[in-house]
Amino acid sequence: SDMQPDAFIFVFLYMTGACGGTVTTEETPSFLFSPGWPMNYRNFADCVWLIRAPGSTVEFNVLALDIESHSSCNYDKLIIRDDTSLSPVLASLCGREPPGPIRSSGEAMFIHFMSDASVTGAGFNETGFFSR
Repeated sequence: SDMQPDAFIFVFLYMTGACGGTVTTEETPSFLFSPGWPMNYRNFADCVWLIRAPGSTVEFNVLALDIESHSSCNYDKLIIRDDTSLSPVLASLCGREPPGPIRSSGEAMFIHFMSDASVTGAGFNETGFFSR
């Protein structure tokens, strides 16, 4: 692995069903779940998380993914942006194949999970890291 030896795991445990929030990483371990995980997420979900790692960068690892599949993720999707809601998209995820680690270029990462009117899955389970 190319993770730096002085990297820390952050764990911010959301209660099942939580839909969004702000996480500021310290030197403590975070798991981020879609609402209802591991049961299916609901239709019309619209959840936003902001992960902040002051003085560092964020590394996001998707452990499990089960989001309605589409070649362009047109229906349900997990969008990961570099920094804020207006920043470039680092990844737009759906289906069942988790990507490799996703890294921010700066101190923050913006996560947006959306679902449409039909077809749901278990959603996602992710952890974040930050390295100095």
